[in-house]
Amino acid sequence: MRQATQGRDLELSRRAFLAATSGVLAGAAAFGLAGQAETGQRHPKRGGTLRFATRSDISGLDLHRNTIYLVSMPLAAINQGLLDLDQKSEPVPGIAAAWEASQDLLSYTFELRHGVLFHNGREVDAEAVKWNFERLQDPKIANLLARAALENVKTTEVVDKYTVRCHLYQPSAAFPADVVYYPCALMAPESVEQADLHPIGCGPFKFVKWDRNNLTEMVRFENYFETDAEGNSLPYLEAIIGRPKREDGVRMTSLRAGEVDLIDSMAYADAAEFPKKYAGKFQTWNVPTVATSFILFNLENGPFTDKQVRLAAAHAIDHEAIKQAVFHGTGESAHGFYASASPWYTDGITSWPAYDPDKAKFLLRQARAVGADVALQQKRRERDFHADSSAASYRWDPDGWFSRYILSTAPTTKIYSGFHNERADQLIAEARRTADRKKRLELYAAIDSIVNEELPILYLQHVTLLEAGSMRLQGYHPSVSGAFSTRGGGMRTAWME
Repeated sequence: MRQATQGRDLELSRRAFLAATSGVLAGAAAFGLAGQAETGQRHPKRGGTLRFATRSDISGLDLHRNTIYLVSMPLAAINQGLLDLDQKSEPVPGIAAAWEASQDLLSYTFELRHGVLFHNGREVDAEAVKWNFERLQDPKIANLLARAALENVKTTEVVDKYTVRCHLYQPSAAFPADVVYYPCALMAPESVEQADLHPIGCGPFKFVKWDRNNLTEMVRFENYFETDAEGNSLPYLEAIIGRPKREDGVRMTSLRAGEVDLIDSMAYADAAEFPKKYAGKFQTWNVPTVATSFILFNLENGPFTDKQVRLAAAHAIDHEAIKQAVFHGTGESAHGFYASASPWYTDGITSWPAYDPDKAKFLLRQARAVGADVALQQKRRERDFHADSSAASYRWDPDGWFSRYILSTAPTTKIYSGFHNERADQLIAEARRTADRKKRLELYAAIDSIVNEELPILYLQHVTLLEAGSMRLQGYHPSVSGAFSTRGGGMRTAWME
């Protein structure tokens, strides 16, 4: 099971989505309760500064304490991990040039590239990786997402200077997805004292300056290890200037005014018409699967403890209407967690109940739930809700979704739906300890079929983004899940004309 060497939840603005889908739920209760830009074909030109407007910013600079979302937080450009991501958002070699899993999937051995440097010149060796993983597991230091990614790591062993081995508590075929640069970015061990002021990573760009919610400035790391097909060192850009602008309209105006060169997203109403309206003036890139939206039911409190009522709600919801009204016709209705653009997409999932208002009314009468009050979006962590609209960001491996939102023993499941299905639990455990990818896909299709039948959640829509940029920006394309820094792509291969 050796990999060949090659050269959280979602930080997502939920305001419009939640407002609209809450209306959908209220409607159910009323029954009784773009075009993609191609990678530039011109020869890359070294240099240039990219001005990047994003919808969010970091809350702090320490790469371990803070979540550095790789879709909409510019500082993610300074990050690199033991493993990297490719354009399909799959784990691929990063600092580790290759890795091998033991037969029982209880340990993973990573062979590190020689000569890879942190931004302060210190080599990224096995001791540095061990130090990073132990700090990322410290509940007093690391952010929740990073700790969750490494919760299955029992010990990290330094085999030799360029070999590190992770020993796991439980067998896991999903472990490579847990050690990519998001959320497990590596920082220089000697830089702890300055981590909150000047972070030292090992990614393609290095930190210069940060002014919260105003500016993130980074410059090219001249000793980054990755090269293009011709052996030229990456990245091509000389600098990135991040400009957080939370309002969709403000980002759009800045792009049209020439104040920025790239925006990470726009309102769905604008995305529906922007590619045609501004053809020849701006480029666009479609991100087909940044997240999956769903309705979450509380199975332990309120009317949705009754499966008949959940079925009624499902029959009362018009997925196509949601797609048109909320997402302005973009994206796909979600029948499972993964969209068709994902390498983890699979056929064979039994879908949720079809839209049928008459059947919804009948089921409610049968369950004697006509007129029941439905509490929406209350205090979810205190279980003080009946149903809620939500979304979860794309997961590099399906285990990151099913073991956290569907598995009955998962803290998130206990806090939110309270779902408990022995068959689903067995399939999730089997998929995690199964190395064969085809078999895992079959198992996850079976789990999603159970979800669609039992309805602890009701999948709604695969959330998309439309990025837009100046015609001067060449060689750029985000990953299928929106990551702007990927192996052989994104900002690493971009340049300004």
